Amino acid sequence: MDEDQRLSPLPAQNIDTGMGLERIAALKQGVSSVFPDRCVQAPRRNGEEIAGKRLGDDDKVDLALRVLADHSRR
Repeated sequence: MDEDQRLSPLPAQNIDTGMGLERIAALKQGVSSVFPDRCVQAPRRNGEEIAGKRLGDDDKVDLALRVLADHSRR
C-alpha cells in the first residue's frame, strides 16, 4: 500500500506460484500432502478401484495413484 492506503501494482505481475487451492487447503489443514484432501479423494479412490490397488500398498503404486489424482482433480 502506498501512503494513501491504496494498493500499488506489483513490480512482477502474474507470477504462478503453483500453489493451487488444494495446496492451500493442505496447509490450512496442517497436513503434509494434498492427497488426503477432499479435492483429490474421489479421483484417487476411482484410480484405486480401477487398478485394484490401494494407496499405501507400494511406493510405485502410490506415485501412480497420486499422479492420476493430481491430474484428474476437478
